[in-house]
Amino acid sequence: GVDKLTKDTLTSLALLLEQGQLDSPDGKRMHAKQGFAAISLAHPADEVQWITPEVASMFHWIKIEPYSSPDLKLVLASIHPNMDPAVIDKIVELRDRIDDAIDNGASDSLVEKE
Repeated sequence: GVDKLTKDTLTSLALLLEQGQLDSPDGKRMHAKQGFAAISLAHPADEVQWITPEVASMFHWIKIEPYSSPDLKLVLASIHPNMDPAVIDKIVELRDRIDDAIDNGASDSLVEKE
């Protein structure tokens, strides 16, 4: 997510979102087409305060709670109606196991381990 980006990358992203242009490392300037929009995902800033005032001004923030396991199964089944229900069960079980591991102290990046 956006929370994993370096400050240099966030600066480039800010230029793209605010002015519609991006400077590449080779010096070329690229311009976004009219109507360009972006959707970004990120972890909440509960433990690691990565949201600076500059970053906060770049986005409209919407907090989304995770789906419950039964709801996630319904969503996956509706998006992929031909998928074997056993596969959907395994996907949801894996998501639940990863969530449990993170809740019990596992991290999803080296930065979070430090």
